[in-house]
Amino acid sequence: MQFGFCYIPDYYPDLHGEFRDWYERLLSEWAWADELGYDSIWIAEHRYPGYAFSSTPVVLQAMADRTRQIRIGTAVALITQRHPVLSAEHWAAVDVLSGGRLNFGIGRGISEYDFETVGVPSEESRERFEEAWEVIRRLWTEDEVVHNGKYWSFDVHTLRPRPLQQPMPPIYVSALASPETYRWAGRNGYHLLVAPFLLDSNERQRGFLEIYREELANAGHDPGAFEVLGTYHLSIVERESQLEGADQYFYNYLNFIQNTGKERTGVKEALAGEANRAYQTGESLYKDVEAMRRQRTVIGTPQQCIERMSELAEACGLSGWSFEISYGGMPPEMTRDQMQLFAEEVIPVLRP
Repeated sequence: MQFGFCYIPDYYPDLHGEFRDWYERLLSEWAWADELGYDSIWIAEHRYPGYAFSSTPVVLQAMADRTRQIRIGTAVALITQRHPVLSAEHWAAVDVLSGGRLNFGIGRGISEYDFETVGVPSEESRERFEEAWEVIRRLWTEDEVVHNGKYWSFDVHTLRPRPLQQPMPPIYVSALASPETYRWAGRNGYHLLVAPFLLDSNERQRGFLEIYREELANAGHDPGAFEVLGTYHLSIVERESQLEGADQYFYNYLNFIQNTGKERTGVKEALAGEANRAYQTGESLYKDVEAMRRQRTVIGTPQQCIERMSELAEACGLSGWSFEISYGGMPPEMTRDQMQLFAEEVIPVLRP
C-alpha cells in the first residue's frame, strides 16, 4: 500500500507572501515528507495563477533536487496541451536527473480555462490524449520514430536521453467519471489515479474500478499487480477536542475552486463537465459537516483516520493513497505536524 501526497495547492498572497517564499515552503514540506519515509509526492498541472503548477517539469525537478528517496509524480501531466515530442523530452530528462524516481501520471484535463489558454479545444481532448501518449511511448521505447497523426506530425526522430527507468517510468492514468478512460487504462495495463471525493457515491467509484479490473484481466494482465491511488483531503489531529474547526481549510479550498477564474470576463467555469458538477455539489455540502466528512475527506484522530481509510479502501476498491494536505491556507507548521503524526500513528498500522 502506497502512502503519499498530492499537491494541488491554492495560493493566498497575504498569507504566503511572494511566490518565491511560497515555493520555498513547498520544497521544505516535500523534503520533510521524504525524511519521514513517505512513498510519493504528486503535483498537478493547471494554468490558473496561484492554483497548482504550470511549469510542472521545472517544479518536479526542483522537488527531486531537494529529496533523496521519495518517488516524484505528475497528477497529472496534461499531455493533450503540449507537443508530445516536448513532453517526451522534458519528462525523460526529469527521470534521468532524479535518479529514476518519476511516476508519470497522465490525463486529458478537466479545466476549461487550461484548454482555452493554450488554444486547444477541450472537445478534442480524448483524441489528443491517445495520440500524444502514442508518440511519447514510442519515443521512449523505439530508436527511430516517424509520426503522421491528426494533430501532430514529424519525420524520423530519435529521443535522447531516454528515461532512466526502462522501458519507461510507471504510468498512471487519471480517471474520474468516464468509463472509456477506465477501459483504456485497463486495456493498456497502466495504474490509476482516482478522486472518489469528486463522485456522488463510493458505489459509483467501485463500479468504475470493476470496469478497469475486468479490462485488465481481459487484456491478460494481473489486476492485483496494479495500483489504484485515491485522492482525498486529509486533516489529522491528536485529540477529538481538536476536531472543531478542522474542516475550515477544506471549506476555504472549495471556496477558492468555486471562485477561481470567475473574475476573468468571458472565461468559462473553472472546471468542465463532471468535475465542475461535483464541486458544485461540494458547495451544497457546506452546511452539512457529517456529509462532507463521509464523502469528501479523511478527518479525525489517528484511530479515526485508520478506520475511515479502511472503510474507503474497501468501499471504493483502493490500494493506496495520495492525500491533499497543504490547502485552504493551512499554516505550514500544521501541515508538517500532520505529516509527522500520520507517519508515526497511521502508516505503521495500515501498511501490510
